[in-house]
Amino acid sequence: MKHVIPLLLSLLLLVSAPLEAQTLRNANNATIGKVESDGTIRNANNARIGKIESDGTIRNANNATIGKAEGVDRKIAAVLFFMHLLE
Repeated sequence: MKHVIPLLLSLLLLVSAPLEAQTLRNANNATIGKVESDGTIRNANNARIGKIESDGTIRNANNATIGKAEGVDRKIAAVLFFMHLLE
């Protein structure tokens, strides 16, 4: 739960930012990941850990479909992806 507030703040900043690569940071301002303009999600080490497709399909690092977020902004889905990883 301690990760929720910083990620929600990241969510607000991410959603209001232009569609380009965005960095997500934790409460200590350390980078926890990035969301690229094409929906690719990278961890703090720049390794690809997933992707949010334009149709809302959520894929893991192995490109397997792990969910669907139809009608949800890709940037919001990406932040929720990170929140899920931190639980």
